[in-house]
Amino acid sequence: MENETEAPGRPLTVGQALDCCHRQLQESDLCYGHGTDNAWDEAVQLVLAAAELPPDADDGVLPHPLDEASFRRLQTLLAGRIRQRVPAPYLLGRAWFAGLEFLCDRRAIIPRSPIAELILNGFRPWYAGPEPKRILDLCCGGGCIGLAAAHYYPDAAVDLVDIDPDALQLLCERVEGNLLAAVQEVEKLKLLAPDGRIGCATVTDAVSDNARFNLFDMTDRALSGDASGSLRMLHGLRGEGSEPAVVLWALAREIRTLHQVQLDCEGGQAVQQALAAHRVWKSRTGLMETALARHDGASLSRLLAQAARVDGSIKGFADGRPWDHLEDLVVGLAQPAS
Repeated sequence: MENETEAPGRPLTVGQALDCCHRQLQESDLCYGHGTDNAWDEAVQLVLAAAELPPDADDGVLPHPLDEASFRRLQTLLAGRIRQRVPAPYLLGRAWFAGLEFLCDRRAIIPRSPIAELILNGFRPWYAGPEPKRILDLCCGGGCIGLAAAHYYPDAAVDLVDIDPDALQLLCERVEGNLLAAVQEVEKLKLLAPDGRIGCATVTDAVSDNARFNLFDMTDRALSGDASGSLRMLHGLRGEGSEPAVVLWALAREIRTLHQVQLDCEGGQAVQQALAAHRVWKSRTGLMETALARHDGASLSRLLAQAARVDGSIKGFADGRPWDHLEDLVVGLAQPAS
């Protein structure tokens, strides 16, 4: 849609309104990116909406008269956009994604993602196999990606699942970059969260596999300084058939984080800042600070060396029994540094 020369005074046609709206948007210091990337395209959306014309109208509507009611609607839209900085999709109540129109309000993020182009192009160049039979929109938010996928791939089973940030981090730590494991965990989580909302409790239930003795509870007790409680849970995990390598992974991960944070603190960084830099959840900072109060860099280095000995005994190139070494590691983490 091309510009039309504006007449003086109130715009009398759609074309004049476009020029007027475009000029006001350009003179403001607005940012774009919610469906448009420039002032002209946004002016087109606002004017067509105010004039109650189709959003895909062409140049043929430029001479269309702009009545007083349409002009007032446009003034209201411009005030919301320029003075209040409200994104245009929230003002209009609609947004477009992958060629589809979505209802849009402040309850959800405005639909926008480069994945729209992938959906429209058969997921090329990142996927060149047969048409997908199953599609997962994880962290779906408003659901635009999953809904668009369902529209363009009607024969595929499409799941939309939301997950909160802490739960997502826990899941990522659990699978450690293993995509097959991630798929398996998500399948399990879908069953545990029939409402489609995954929280930390859901992930923890999946990770613990309904075990009576929870691996993460054991490490938390050790971090808190509860040597007897953490040992009891370690024995319970052994009795339930847990693999020593998995137990070592959980303990070593916490010890490595403590060691890195301690080094940062010795370098002059504040504890809270160091914990945040190493992506420790806010809900766990108290536990980590408690453990840091008991240990220094030297004691944590010794614990890392102990963890290496446990790993060696599990793999058969170091002396001792893995579970005995794990007991020493748990006690060493829970007790004050000697």
